[in-house]
Order: sequence, then structure tokens, then C-alpha cells
Amino acid sequence: MNVVLFQSHEKRSDGTVVLSDRRAVHMDRVLRVQAGQWVKVGEVGGKLGRGRVVEHSPERTVLRPVLSESPPEPSRVGLVLALPRPKVLRRVLRAATCFGVKRIDLVNSWRVEKSYWQSPVLEAESVNQVLRESLEQAVDTILPEVRLHRFFMEFVGDELPDRTTGGPVFVAHPGASTELPVCLASPCTIILGPEGGFVTREIDRFVDAGAQPARLGERILPVEAAVSAVLGRALKARTVVVQ
Repeated sequence: MNVVLFQSHEKRSDGTVVLSDRRAVHMDRVLRVQAGQWVKVGEVGGKLGRGRVVEHSPERTVLRPVLSESPPEPSRVGLVLALPRPKVLRRVLRAATCFGVKRIDLVNSWRVEKSYWQSPVLEAESVNQVLRESLEQAVDTILPEVRLHRFFMEFVGDELPDRTTGGPVFVAHPGASTELPVCLASPCTIILGPEGGFVTREIDRFVDAGAQPARLGERILPVEAAVSAVLGRALKARTVVVQ
């Protein structure tokens, strides 16, 4: 936990925030805070800053936040992912959030097991917990928007075409004749398939909607590795621009 996050409704009328959950435990056992000490804090959906420890005990911490810093710039990349296995989904959401992705669409596919959609990992509380923990790692305050799309054709026909107006849309496909750009310098959307890849007719539907097939390299990567590879290209592009 590199930043202690709180929500606006947790602020009391006197401007302090009382923590009595895992955050208080972390500050006691890991940060070993004492009254008067300052810690890195942020308001979910708002700014970052510092919080002065007003009171502290092993079970309860009272902070007085002073927020003045903007959260880091979000990633230029939006992700569309065929719903992965629940265990993998947690890792994918964590990686994407740490890279600064702010829109993640989880879609159905021929090779997505129907049981995945019944997983408790998809419950709003579970997803939000993973996202919050990832923001705490990355020192960010803006939660990504995670949307579920159980009907493949509905997503491709109704929502995907809107993405092409905001930048290129690439669908990762090992059989593509071109490779995904090494530096993703402009806003774009990347579509990644399930472990076995999209079937041919799904690739055709993506192309009809304006997506461009592109391979990530010579190797076929598992989903979590593919997400990191794609977002690393966007991070590299940003670094090049800054220099």
C-alpha cells in the first residue's frame, strides 16, 4: 500500500477521516505510524496529498488529509478483453489498473467458458476491491470503469464502432500480417482474446466494425502477459514523448 485511499463519504464534518479496517491495520503493522506523523493519502476520484495522523491505535487511525496533487495521467489505451478465468481476471485487472487504464470492457467469446460469468470475482464489491488495491499500489485515485458484455454480437455491433472515432482499434491476432505498433503514442483500443484466441468469425466481426488485426510478436502470450506487453508499449511511447 503506497497510498492510503479514502472515499468522500468517510470525511467527517471536522475534515478528518477515521479508519478502522485493513488500512488502519496496515498503518499500524507496516507503516508503524505515530500521532503527528504524515502519510501519503488520496481521495478516491479526487486528489492526492498528505494526511497527518491525529490519533492512532492498533485498531483505529484518525487522519487529517491535505490534498493538493493531481493523480497521474491516465493511459491512452482502452482494453477490451475476452473474459478470462477468474484467477487470471484478478491479475489482469490489477495489472491494467496499475498501468493507468481507465476503461476495461469484458466481453463474451466462443472460447469463454459459461461458468466464468457466474464467478463471484465479477461481483461489484470484488471487482472494486481489486481496483482499490491496485490504485493503492500505483498511487492513483481514479478508478477504472469496468463493464461486462455477455453478448458478443451486441457489443461488436453497438459499442465497438464508437471506439473507432476516438483512435485506432486493434484486435490481437497471431495470424495478422502486421505487428502492433511498438509505441502506442495516440489514444487507441486494444482487443485481446481468450487463451485459445478468437475464432475466425469473431475476428471477421471485429474487422467489419473497424478493428485492425495485429500480432504482438512471434510468440502466443497468455492473457496477463499480453496485457502487460500491450500496456508497456503505451508506457514506452509516453516516455519517448516526455524526453
